[in-house]
Amino acid sequence: MKKIFSTFLLLGALCGCQSDTIHDESVHNELIHSKAESTLRVSALDIRLQNLPVRSEVAGRTRAFRSAEIRPQVGGLIEKRLFREGSRVNKGELLYEINADSYRAEVAIAGGERNVAAATLFNAKTHLARLRKLAESQGIAPHEVDLAEASFQQASAQLAAADAALEKAEIDLERTQIRAPIGGVIGRSAVTEGALVSPAQIDALAVIQQFDPIYVDMVQSSQQFIQLKRRLQAGTLHAGDGQVQLLLADGLPYAHGGDIQFTEMQVEPSSGAVTLRAKFPNPDNLLLPGMYVRAQVNQGIEPNVALVPQQAVIYNAAGDASVWLADSDNKATRRPVTIVAREGHHWAIAGVLASGERVIVEGLQRVQEGQQLTVTPWQATNAMEISSR
Repeated sequence: MKKIFSTFLLLGALCGCQSDTIHDESVHNELIHSKAESTLRVSALDIRLQNLPVRSEVAGRTRAFRSAEIRPQVGGLIEKRLFREGSRVNKGELLYEINADSYRAEVAIAGGERNVAAATLFNAKTHLARLRKLAESQGIAPHEVDLAEASFQQASAQLAAADAALEKAEIDLERTQIRAPIGGVIGRSAVTEGALVSPAQIDALAVIQQFDPIYVDMVQSSQQFIQLKRRLQAGTLHAGDGQVQLLLADGLPYAHGGDIQFTEMQVEPSSGAVTLRAKFPNPDNLLLPGMYVRAQVNQGIEPNVALVPQQAVIYNAAGDASVWLADSDNKATRRPVTIVAREGHHWAIAGVLASGERVIVEGLQRVQEGQQLTVTPWQATNAMEISSR
């Protein structure tokens, strides 16, 4: 009986040990499972700071590089129009001819009057020389020499006036041929053969424009202009290269870049805007004067900027932006950020992130402050990479 009782005690002890072992293993597994649940898997982007061009998008209109109105400088009837409307003309090319009969006559009259003045001067000069010789021998009174001297001076002045009148008549005759003051494309003609024109008329005969290169006049708000100036003066923004890119009315970019030429030193009172002018090459004449365009102007360089995917930035009820970071201990921490620009699918953040920090991009839904993380590198999609270039 004792033997049977001892056997039962041994079996009970073995069962108890086995039960304790199973219990310990269960607790251990629960701890591992609990730890796994408290560690959140996320993907994070390693921050690399860079210099980012600050671009302002503004509206603009194209303007001819040079523009010249063709106006008559003498009056008369148009005899010929010697150009084709819409064609390219060269500087000095003959455009119109005004009837020149009366102007040829004026040249002839002025030439005759000039000859008379020259003969009068010759006589006065000869007479003065004769009297001076007589005065040396005291053959005449001194006042007669003075009178001859005055006549000579008067004849000299009359010849000078006659020369000027002849020159003016010749200039007027030359102006009956109206020539192109600049090379370029000439527009429609406002007059036809037989039209009477005069220097006092309001309308130009035609307009010549050069638009290769071409100007684009852009408008920027005075508020934005002041903000940029202050940041440049404070050194938080570096001066940009003044490069400009255009978007045309069809939404497509213009193939050639431009350069800022100047900024107007006054504000338009009606709009509160400042005008900027840029110059663009226009070899294909794709841009015509008066076109509406959108322009992106490189107005500065933002130093130490981090490009963060838009999905990594979260906002509170007040609209304040922040990001989640994975610190050196792989714990989550939240940081407010300042967005300075948009670059494709990325936000440009300045001043608060450092190179080497890790911004959480995926797995944000369950992140809490101080939470332990399992961090894997975040990989951008091809679309995001292309749009951020």
